[in-house]
Amino acid sequence: MKQQIFLSSVQKEFTQERAFLKNYIEENPILQRFFRVFAFEMDVPAADKTTDEVYLRELANSQIYIGLIGNDYGFEDKDGISPTEREFNEATRLGIPRLIFVKGTDDGSRNDKERQFLKKISPVLIRRRFENTTDLLSEINRSLDQILEETKSYRLEAFDESVCDCATLDDIDEKKVRWFLQQARLLRNFPLAEDSSVQRVLTHLNLLKKNGLPTNAAILLFGKNPQHFHISSGIKCLHWYTQERIKPIASYQTYESNIFDMSDKAVEFVLSKLDRRVGTRTNGPAVDVSFEIPEPVVAEAINNALAHRNYASSASIQIELFPDRLEVFSPGPMHPDMREEMIAEWHHSYPNNKLIAKAMYSVRYIEEIGTGTTDIISLCREAHLPEPKFTPSTNDFLVTIYRPVSKTIQKTIQKTIQKTDLNLTKSQAAILAYLRRNPSATQKDLAERIGLTVSGIKYNLQILTKRDILRRNGAAHGGSWEVLSPQKNQKP
Repeated sequence: MKQQIFLSSVQKEFTQERAFLKNYIEENPILQRFFRVFAFEMDVPAADKTTDEVYLRELANSQIYIGLIGNDYGFEDKDGISPTEREFNEATRLGIPRLIFVKGTDDGSRNDKERQFLKKISPVLIRRRFENTTDLLSEINRSLDQILEETKSYRLEAFDESVCDCATLDDIDEKKVRWFLQQARLLRNFPLAEDSSVQRVLTHLNLLKKNGLPTNAAILLFGKNPQHFHISSGIKCLHWYTQERIKPIASYQTYESNIFDMSDKAVEFVLSKLDRRVGTRTNGPAVDVSFEIPEPVVAEAINNALAHRNYASSASIQIELFPDRLEVFSPGPMHPDMREEMIAEWHHSYPNNKLIAKAMYSVRYIEEIGTGTTDIISLCREAHLPEPKFTPSTNDFLVTIYRPVSKTIQKTIQKTIQKTDLNLTKSQAAILAYLRRNPSATQKDLAERIGLTVSGIKYNLQILTKRDILRRNGAAHGGSWEVLSPQKNQKP
């Protein structure tokens, strides 16, 4: 039976934190099995009941009280007491375990009554302080883990370490295990002999429990049909004609298989849509092939998503290729020990799925040393691509890799220069060619695609507009560009 957590705070001050905590706990593959969160603004529909009635009922039905203390005391009733303090008092009377988290260390900046409330709490409870949501999440994780250990509710097992419900060794693909063993011996000096049994390989990788049943990681890595057990563990790949998600879709594939095969198929899907340069055989029988986005960048982004995603989520990994960018969407937040500012720097490896990451490392699908994001950044720089973008949120993680100006656009640039005698610079021709295909592009979009600064783009747009070669329709934000058909021999 799940324990209900009653979330208490000044709602307005902690709007983001309350939503984050509820979503995180109720979507975390471990915590969701043991906890649900009551947050008034998200859980109570309009009804003919007073707020106090609802609060008292839900608090009485809760097994854990979490209180967030900030700077504001909040609304005061006729007795001059805030709902947060009343909830704390009631939780104390009911004997509900109380977890208190205090934002910031400058108690002098708090409302006078909030300081008094904090002093009231301090002698009787251990408080934990936090500066940001990541700090708060780490502290709450520790507290909830301690509660579960003390109540012996569960053993501390991550999702990929847990037994896969209803799965047996008959659900493991022996051919895939043999492939893995061969590759791991070749690439990482894997210690097991080539004729090792499936059971021995899985045991060595900690993918079998003592009762011989496979873990979730075993099924996802080597299962004959992983999606039978984890329906949303597949990958969706889409290729769009335009910069926005406007149908028809040029190509759409869903891959459902083990992690290794899905990675290979998804990488191939993307590479097959990219422009490529084919070399010669002057230096040997092999021909060099290079892609507009380097193959290691595509593979790193996809493999990181497979290693770190939340497999308990109902969402799937989604890979989308647009004319100007590649997006790799992964369900599940960053590891709680990771911070957004760490993404662009070297950092320790914090895999959300340790057993899956270990197996992927063994065949060089990932490196498991915290260089995934920095490798993507450095490889994009080497290929003279715009800086990639990493967008973490409370529920997912998005990687955006920008494409260079495509050959199609380059050809259009040349045609623009050849068909008109307008004394256009190459940059101006590139701007026109890009806007013909993407009329809603922003100045920032153009700067990233053409290779100029935003100021340079603005300057050239002014020239083209003044010469009646380009026209802006609609507002500065939300409008679009129209490339006109000027007369030849027009003077600049």
